[in-house]
Amino acid sequence: MTRGEGLEARLASGLAAVGVEASGVQIERLLAHLAAVREADARAGLVGTTDPAELVNRHVVDSAAFLGPLRGAGARSVVDVGSGAGLPGIVLAILSPGMSFLLVESRRKKAEFLAAAARALSLANVEVACGRAESLARDPRFRETRDAGVVRALARFAVAIELALPFVRPGGTLFLAAGPDAAAEAHEAGAATLLLGGAPPVLSPYHLPGREKPFHVVRIEKVRSTPDAYPRRPGIPKKRPLA
Repeated sequence: MTRGEGLEARLASGLAAVGVEASGVQIERLLAHLAAVREADARAGLVGTTDPAELVNRHVVDSAAFLGPLRGAGARSVVDVGSGAGLPGIVLAILSPGMSFLLVESRRKKAEFLAAAARALSLANVEVACGRAESLARDPRFRETRDAGVVRALARFAVAIELALPFVRPGGTLFLAAGPDAAAEAHEAGAATLLLGGAPPVLSPYHLPGREKPFHVVRIEKVRSTPDAYPRRPGIPKKRPLA
């Protein structure tokens, strides 16, 4: 088995572990994106690793874990806040061409990478918005317009929820990726979640290949509009978390 074939098998196995089936073309596109991430990492600081196996298991497969919950929520339009290397946004756009994805990224080099990746992979279902989430979430083109939001490796829950939930329409759902300490983080952010229009979080565990402890997708239903005061000015959510 060649190195490429080994990665393909590892990716297919990892996707199956989180309940995702992918076609041969989708596998090829995911591996092409992984190669682009590795190539761009040095100049854009995308993920901090170029190890292919780590990228597959910890980043691509972990990103794909959002797909089942998104489909279960009936989402057609999704915002990925703090998309970075397109993990999860580009991964999800490859695996679910019937959904549209808005990738929000504040750093220009990363936003340019995302736009180039979408073009290279012919992803017509991807739009990239370069700017601070605190500002873009106040833009009428984006505020409360998406069926769902996804957040992965952005910030602690209270901060991530303030940045992402304003993009999601009432009746929609926000999904956050979390590690083994998800319950404690969700409890810590409970008051902020309610203040911003969300229902109490629901945790769903899953396992990544080679990892003993479970990871989690945290589901927050948006039950009412986010108050106009939120998100606060750029930088304030991180400096003074609502929790």
